[in-house]
Amino acid sequence: MALGELDSRPKPPFADRPHTKAACLVAALAFAGCVDHGASTATNSLVAICTDPAVAIPDEAFECGETHTIECASASGTPQDEIQVPIAGAPCSSVSLAVNDAGPFAVGEHTIVVTDAANNDAQVCTATLVVEDTTAPTVTAHEVALWPPNHKWHTIETDDCVTIVDDCDADVEVDFLWASSDEVVDGRGDGNHEPDIRNLSCGSVELRAERSGNESGRVYHLGWRAADDEGNVVDGVCTVRVQHDQSGRVAVDDGEAYRVEAPAECSGGGSSGGV
Repeated sequence: MALGELDSRPKPPFADRPHTKAACLVAALAFAGCVDHGASTATNSLVAICTDPAVAIPDEAFECGETHTIECASASGTPQDEIQVPIAGAPCSSVSLAVNDAGPFAVGEHTIVVTDAANNDAQVCTATLVVEDTTAPTVTAHEVALWPPNHKWHTIETDDCVTIVDDCDADVEVDFLWASSDEVVDGRGDGNHEPDIRNLSCGSVELRAERSGNESGRVYHLGWRAADDEGNVVDGVCTVRVQHDQSGRVAVDDGEAYRVEAPAECSGGGSSGGV
């Protein structure tokens, strides 16, 4: 087999392979040195590791000639430490391996090309590294209070309802899907004002600070959806309370009296409007 040629011969079973610290070379750009498979070579950059074909490569390792998938760890890119390159026909000390892309790697598919600087930068092998984001955003929900119940309008935005953290998406989209109230519009004892919900859009809604004097307080609910760039979704409900008074008793949700849907472009929902 020629120098720098990827070894494609069948490998013996793991138990039958020698496990000596065979001579090998690690080289990525200007770095070269001897590597022990039992030792960690973790870095923030991808390095190509020359291996004796007789030395076992762990099943979970990234091996040249194959496709390897990792989970995204950062919006600024995910590092991959090593790519194992079995070399036959010459000792590892006679090659100088380099990779075309040392990372970190964005979400998506990346072609890794390994070359040998000691052999006129000849291509040794290629591999595919796939970075996936399968984790939904982490959400911290917030409850909102409207006081006093003076019938004035308050604008509630998605940021008032949720705080979003996503390791791989610094700008997760959060939309309102609908808004509801547990008191009917212009009911007895609420001051004869309508509507109570208006201007519902993807990012905000106006709610009236109002409650019936005959009930336990008003509870609005705002349905929301958070979606990252890879389509990982979290749905939730934001609670907005208008207390009956300042006695400390919490406004009790008496069940949905009506609902207003957000515009269809808001990650779902139906027709817009106010009630």
